[in-house]
Amino acid sequence: MPQTSKDYYAHVIRQAADVIENNGLHHGWYFTDAPERSPADCPMCTAGALAFVLTGHPEPGCEPEEYPQFEEVIRYVSDRIYSDVVEEDPIERVADWNDTRTKAEVVATLRQIADAAEED
Repeated sequence: MPQTSKDYYAHVIRQAADVIENNGLHHGWYFTDAPERSPADCPMCTAGALAFVLTGHPEPGCEPEEYPQFEEVIRYVSDRIYSDVVEEDPIERVADWNDTRTKAEVVATLRQIADAAEED
């Protein structure tokens, strides 16, 4: 399956929703950095969960363009959520949205985005 297909986006986004549902939602950074826990077991924000699904770690790195799949998927999500952030940076838009939502709202919205991607 091409990594830029909407089915691929749906798969990644749905897995990110599952990570947040199972681990918890984090606000303010990609994940809860707890030395006694593996990053894979920590609560994550939406961007962190997407990065984790794609790279195996919830922090995508300093240069998101080094991870084109992350950049594509985060932009796809950014284009489908409401955020007061109007700048072009999709990570900032998703972070703003994430940090003003509950875990249930984030999980439900990510699943709706994934469902819609599959229907397109």
